[in-house]
Amino acid sequence: MSFHPPKRTLMGPGPSDVDPRISEALGRPTIGHLDPEFIRLMDETKTLLQYAFMTNNELTLPISAPGSAGMEACFVNLIEAGDKGYCLPKWSFWKPHERERRALRCNRRNGRRRVGNSN
Repeated sequence: MSFHPPKRTLMGPGPSDVDPRISEALGRPTIGHLDPEFIRLMDETKTLLQYAFMTNNELTLPISAPGSAGMEACFVNLIEAGDKGYCLPKWSFWKPHERERRALRCNRRNGRRRVGNSN
């Protein structure tokens, strides 16, 4: 017996509807992250990101991860050890206590300190 969910239009923050092209692509063979074709694809994606964000920064890269990983990448690259961090309100779907807990954990792991929030 297989599960065949009905087609519905999803209107929430996620999970979202998947385009039929994506569903078809998921059925294709996979390649490893060190495969020359994968590296070519990532280089092409990097070029497109640089164009979209109007930058020539060689360190531009896609992050294949949830939004919290992107947030942490920003934290660790913008705030240096010893810098003060500030937790802004309503910057995510997380509840305030969860947002602050994640920011604190990220800051502690990377030698930063949090001085407060705007609540």
